[in-house]
Amino acid sequence: DSSIVKSPIKKYQTEAWEWDGKNLKSRIVYNRDNSEKYNYVYEYNKDNRLIGITSPLEKKARIRFIYNDKKMLKEVKYFTETFSENDLPYRKLEFAYDGRKVISIKETINKQKYPRTYVAAPSLLSCLVSEGMAEEIEANAVSPKIEYDVVVNDYAFEWDGHNVSEVKITTTTGGKSSVANISYTYDEKKSP
Repeated sequence: DSSIVKSPIKKYQTEAWEWDGKNLKSRIVYNRDNSEKYNYVYEYNKDNRLIGITSPLEKKARIRFIYNDKKMLKEVKYFTETFSENDLPYRKLEFAYDGRKVISIKETINKQKYPRTYVAAPSLLSCLVSEGMAEEIEANAVSPKIEYDVVVNDYAFEWDGHNVSEVKITTTTGGKSSVANISYTYDEKKSP
């Protein structure tokens, strides 16, 4: 019946945050049935800079943060049970800046120790931007049937004042590249 109006599906996310003074100690992201989806435990250095995140729900999953000499994020490395910290990371983000603004992020995914079929893992971007924005970026990235050991996603950011106005995503596998673009518009708030 054409008179039936379907209401849009509402997305929501429930999280529990535990603090240790001014530092976030742990973050739990829940599924709709209130079961734990992700559980993150945060580590800091003596300067209160985030240096690591571990996930008790994922076997030996660890994320390590490395800063440049200007105390800005230089690299984020994601290790798993298969990819130990003495080895190449499973995923790595490398940051480039124009002054204090991020202008590009290069994400490298190494799959040498995994079977040829690609198993999606949560994007490291979800640690840095909202999960919704990370999901949108991931959904717009080209996700080919991967038959290569290394996949590189380059995220180029354009800024409109203090807000990101566009993200250009270039995905390269086996010498072939594909491009996707995401544009953002804003109201008087800082959320797109």
